[in-house]
Amino acid sequence: MKKITGLCILYLLISSFSLLRSKKLLETFKIGEYTYKIYDEEGFVNTAKEQSHFYVLYREGRSASLCSAYISTVKDGKTITKGTYLHTSEYIEFKEHYTGSKLHADSMMKRYYPDENGGLKLKELTRYRGGDIDKFVYEN
Repeated sequence: MKKITGLCILYLLISSFSLLRSKKLLETFKIGEYTYKIYDEEGFVNTAKEQSHFYVLYREGRSASLCSAYISTVKDGKTITKGTYLHTSEYIEFKEHYTGSKLHADSMMKRYYPDENGGLKLKELTRYRGGDIDKFVYEN
C-alpha cells in the first residue's frame, strides 16, 4: 500500500511540474488602477492532435484566471487559430482569427474592462463571418 501511495505522490508531483512548465509570463501591465499579468499557457482543446496556446490573464497577486483567448491552435501541423492582444489604460482586447472551419466566425474581437474590484467584464464582442459583422455590447 505504501508503494502505491508513493507512486501516486510521485505521479502528482511530476504532473504538477509539467503543468507549471507550460505557463510563461508574457507581460505585466496596468489597466486603470489594477495590475495584471498575462501568460502563455499550453493545452489541448478537443483532441491530443490539437495543441493550443492561450493568453490567460490574472490580477497580480491572485491565482484565479480572469479571462483567456487563443494565441494559436495547431492541428496536424497546420495553424488553424491565431490570436493577438492589445491593452490600453482602459481595457484589454483579444483578436482571434480562425481558418479551416465553416462553423466558426472568420475572426472575433473581445474587449474586457475592469470592474470596481479589479475583475474583468466582457463588454464588447465583434464577430466577423463571410463579410458580415455582428457586434454585441454588454452592459453589466
